[in-house]
Amino acid sequence: MHHFWREITLLHYLVTAFKRRGGREMLFFSKQYPRPALYYYPSDIHGEYLRHTLGARARTLSVPAAVRYAPPITPGIDFFSSDSKAERARSVADKIVLALNPLELHRFAPVIQALQATYPDQVVFASISPEQHAPPKPAHCDAIRGVIPGRADNYRPEAGRAFMQGYGRLMQNSSACPWYPVLGALKSHFEFHLGRRWPVLAGNLDAWMNLWRRHRPRAVIVSNLADPESQLPAAAADRLRIPTLSIPHGQVGRPVNVEAGHVLYGSSLLKQAYRFAGVPEHRLYPSRALVNPEEYPTRDVRTKPDRSRLNLLAVTIPVGYPETAYFITSPSSQVRALGILDRIPEDLKNRIALTIKPHPAMPDMEMIRSIGMHLARKTCDPDLSLDQLVARADLVIAVNCAGSAVMNILRMGKPLFYLWTDPLLKMQIGRKAIDRELGPAGLEYSSETEFWNGVRRYMGDTEFAGKLEARSQSFYRAHINDLRYPAIDEVVANCLAAG
Repeated sequence: MHHFWREITLLHYLVTAFKRRGGREMLFFSKQYPRPALYYYPSDIHGEYLRHTLGARARTLSVPAAVRYAPPITPGIDFFSSDSKAERARSVADKIVLALNPLELHRFAPVIQALQATYPDQVVFASISPEQHAPPKPAHCDAIRGVIPGRADNYRPEAGRAFMQGYGRLMQNSSACPWYPVLGALKSHFEFHLGRRWPVLAGNLDAWMNLWRRHRPRAVIVSNLADPESQLPAAAADRLRIPTLSIPHGQVGRPVNVEAGHVLYGSSLLKQAYRFAGVPEHRLYPSRALVNPEEYPTRDVRTKPDRSRLNLLAVTIPVGYPETAYFITSPSSQVRALGILDRIPEDLKNRIALTIKPHPAMPDMEMIRSIGMHLARKTCDPDLSLDQLVARADLVIAVNCAGSAVMNILRMGKPLFYLWTDPLLKMQIGRKAIDRELGPAGLEYSSETEFWNGVRRYMGDTEFAGKLEARSQSFYRAHINDLRYPAIDEVVANCLAAG
């Protein structure tokens, strides 16, 4: 519900300001199929809330969708395997079980390959996903058998009744409380979560518990994704005193709600982030090569760089999903940053070759094209290899971001500029230890004049350029380099030996 309340709180302040300023009409886009909020995915709660709080002043602009949203889905557990259910269940007994979202398996290729080499025929993959679709058989898992502990029809009816009764009592007794309008405006959202989703998650916890009891594995390894689906296998195993390990979803990671007893980190920055999130020291264990540096599948870069010019690579962060009110990055700030990159000064136009590298999963190409086709032509395909693009760059610019992409830039020893135009970015970074600590690795710019003066200085001052490169490399050695850490198979062996 974290994402839901963040979205609704922002909408509340928007509506309050709209009313205070005498707004007469608010237009908003909506698709034909309303959808409750689930994680950070698109939903229609903004439409329901605006209609409820503004009445006739809220007007919907319906957008025909090429692919319409399906009705709300209830998270379940999917699998790939032609074996019978009983055989799949027995296959976890005395094995090391990787309980992961199938979309994570590319990024966890180093872990999977290391465990397969040390524990041949001892690794089993259990596919979990918040989406109820049959995931494809993942790469790197040819020797891993699939297992399913239960289906999406796992359901605790008594839990659903208790949740809905609690919702009713809350509605009766909280009319003077600030959350009361939300409870009434978004009844369908709460009915979905309280009456269906949470009882299903409770049932899935039971399914994992029953599976581990009947066919006890040697260890259970999960991701540190905060999604309940990712944490339930470890939560169930912990209750049965089965060794559990958590591996970071990315090089930056998401250190919240981690259930596993052994929480692995691949850098001192991530360890600090776990401490910041309240994970006790005794649960933290270092390990190297936990995440594929290319976290998404990529294609090779075929073109050659223009060595007669300074090669600038600008790496962007996703603004956020459409049809949400709360964005990862301020859209107007991102447009401002992209505009700065688009307006190359006249004295630099023939001396610079600029490439924009968008995020592979959420490239925000519409936003880039809105700046102009000139910038769009400088934007590469989102699935091109970041490592190869960084290797050919002279100077890298992190556009309103300080995350996994920056870790890759530093790993390759490239000089780094931060182009941060989002006024809220530093406030957010102040709450995220790992992002906050990445700042000293590069130089920060927020204005157009300062940024291009920084580029000019980099081109004309070899001492400045050398110090910036040394700064990046020194930061990597001190805070990110994981070569001194034990390999994952060693960590698992120690975990198994300790019981």
